[in-house]
Amino acid sequence: MLKQLFIFLKGMLFGLANVIPGVSGGTMAVITKVYDKLLGSINNLFKKFKPSILFLLVYGLGAAVAVVFGSKVLVLATNKIPFPVAMLFAGLIIGTIPFLAKPIIHEIKWQYVVVFILAMAVVIGMLFIGLNVSSNKTELQPVDYFLLFVCGFLASVAMVTPGISGMMMFQIFGYYQLLMNAISHLFSNFGQNVLILLPIALGVIAGIFTACKIMSIILKKFPKGTMFAILGFVIASIFCLFYNAEFKVTEANFDGLQISLAIVFLIMGALGSYFLSQIGEKQENAVVENTENLSKNNDEIALETESKVETDDKSENLNENEVKK
Repeated sequence: MLKQLFIFLKGMLFGLANVIPGVSGGTMAVITKVYDKLLGSINNLFKKFKPSILFLLVYGLGAAVAVVFGSKVLVLATNKIPFPVAMLFAGLIIGTIPFLAKPIIHEIKWQYVVVFILAMAVVIGMLFIGLNVSSNKTELQPVDYFLLFVCGFLASVAMVTPGISGMMMFQIFGYYQLLMNAISHLFSNFGQNVLILLPIALGVIAGIFTACKIMSIILKKFPKGTMFAILGFVIASIFCLFYNAEFKVTEANFDGLQISLAIVFLIMGALGSYFLSQIGEKQENAVVENTENLSKNNDEIALETESKVETDDKSENLNENEVKK
């Protein structure tokens, strides 16, 4: 039960991260050490149905609760204290960088450096594309429903790619405010909002299976290069936070209190994600150690069994020889 609660809470963090353009749900999955589990559960949904569906239901429920009920609080917070909220997410990202860099820090080659730089350029470039959209659509035409499906598809691809924000896709196409209003007022105008969210949901479902399959193949074939790209995506997302329109800071909402809160939030976020990553690493090491111990015990049991069988065989041969004599 405790394990499922942790998965639910990690799902909530994933959902909250996906609400804000510039903040990556994939990065949050990496921070909370469930990225591999998420990809594996989606890719093996029909092969290992029971464990995969259990994880996805609990994780998805946490994400849905965060998006529906947490979006109002988070959007309100970004309107009132945008800089501290941005610093909180920056801290969450900074705290996980040591764990992302640890396995590849001794594998630096010029090819990987190029991949790292290109990954950062892609994320920052997409941010500036998003900022060029100044108007949001309020009245929908039939073509808009198709574009909402496309946005959902592209957003799901971005969601499972650490460092790239899924919500940024809606900002690029000019549907961000429409989506946030539909989520925030889901139950007050249910029928109309469902018509907006349904094509998006279908696009997300269609895209997430495709994206997870592609990411799994890339991670398998190019593990080190992919990790350098992910590291580039994640680091670039820090810069994106402070250039994002949703975190626009003005004199009216930026004062001494916000600066103090920002410092506290940055430290809290960095320490929180660092210790969360550390716990996740210890859990992974414990699983590996238990697996190795189990394998070792099985080997010892097998050797004892073989030795016992050999001893029994020798005893039988001796008994046969004595009978013959």
